Amino acid sequence: MYDLAEGETDTPYLIPFNMYVEGSYFGDSDVLADTSNEGRDGTAVVDAKSTIYVMVGKDLLQVLKLFKHSYLKEMRIIAKERRLHHKSAIDELKM
Repeated sequence: MYDLAEGETDTPYLIPFNMYVEGSYFGDSDVLADTSNEGRDGTAVVDAKSTIYVMVGKDLLQVLKLFKHSYLKEMRIIAKERRLHHKSAIDELKM
């Protein structure tokens, strides 16, 4: 979800811009593709019974490095693509 009010009001105006399904993961673009230190580009909202596993960014990087960078490289590419998609979707919502 993205807050169109962006902190300008006390009440957020949340708009969905992406949907994840069973088995998906998210937050990778914040850890692997945020080169300008912009922070999160959205807020996750769950609308069904779910089990969520949380991994701190530095732990994710440690685990990925165990695989000799093959997964790390692939996940960085995916994370960058997601980040661009998110930015594009957010820009479109702002219009």
